[in-house]
Amino acid sequence: MAQKGDHISNNLSDQVYNKLKGNILSGVLKPEQKLPSENKLASIYDVSRLTIRNALQRLKATGLIQTHNGDGSYVSDLNIEKQLGELSKRMLAQGTMNDVLAFRKVIEIECIKMMIEKATQEELTELEARCIKYSELLPNTDISDPTSINDLTQADYNIHFYICKLSKNPLFELSYIASKQPIQQYLQAVLVFRLTIYTNLLNIPKEEDQHLLLCRAIQKRDAKKSCKIAADLINYEFFPLNFKEKITNERLSVIPSA
Repeated sequence: MAQKGDHISNNLSDQVYNKLKGNILSGVLKPEQKLPSENKLASIYDVSRLTIRNALQRLKATGLIQTHNGDGSYVSDLNIEKQLGELSKRMLAQGTMNDVLAFRKVIEIECIKMMIEKATQEELTELEARCIKYSELLPNTDISDPTSINDLTQADYNIHFYICKLSKNPLFELSYIASKQPIQQYLQAVLVFRLTIYTNLLNIPKEEDQHLLLCRAIQKRDAKKSCKIAADLINYEFFPLNFKEKITNERLSVIPSA
């Protein structure tokens, strides 16, 4: 049975933990800054060393600080985007278009099923706005202009990332962020290829984009139709059925491996 003294000690530890955590997240304590010693912290907060040690252990467990044996504790570098960017580079170096395709099918299709159940009307309106932005960029995209194609790629990524976010599962969202670089490489390769085909071979109006079709199906809470449209969008070999006979294997083979 917990003793009264233990309860008081836990409360003090919580207070110290929350204070240090707040200082780290607010920037009062800077990344890679060394924390005062346990004795010094105990004096600052007027608590025991055991209370300080418990608070530091919690900060370490949540990744907010790192402890170097014999040298004390340091504030972690919380630049998550930088850390995930390094992870993405390693994934890209080891991956292929088919690897990204398989990942996206698993993650995005499942997220669509979840978001159809959980998304609010306000969130679906935001999704529609992202799809409209993409469709407005599309007619003016110049595949010979890196800035133009990068803007379209980012708009494309923003749609699919938001779908993952609306699953309300933070692990799906984090996985998509971690894979941002290979996904964007994939999107850019597919966009350039499709735009070349649409413009030079099929002459399909660029405004007839499937992202808006996907958005409408999601707004109707039609999971089956939404998943089918999404699977087609994700698949780099997809073209509308009435044009498939015009696409040769030689054309499809120009899709580069990541």
